[in-house]
Amino acid sequence: MEERRKILEMVRDGLISVEEAEQLLDAFAGGDGCETEKCRDKILIAKAKIEEAVKKLDESLARFGGKTGAMVEKSLQGVVEKLKNIIKEDHDE
Repeated sequence: MEERRKILEMVRDGLISVEEAEQLLDAFAGGDGCETEKCRDKILIAKAKIEEAVKKLDESLARFGGKTGAMVEKSLQGVVEKLKNIIKEDHDE
């Protein structure tokens, strides 16, 4: 559930759109019964968007002397790992 909260916070902070959040949540939940290739594509797209959002966040906060990207990226690694497990489970079935 922490991953869901992080995604919602990213929407609130304007880092990702509602549509992007829906894609992330769908891929995370596996709720659309997607095929492995489709899930993999969703994960790659979501990962690229997360990386871009982290980069923008870093750039905007750099003037305060701190980098937040590592912290945000670490917290989102759990999301990526869970998505990988979902793909693996989907593939194993």
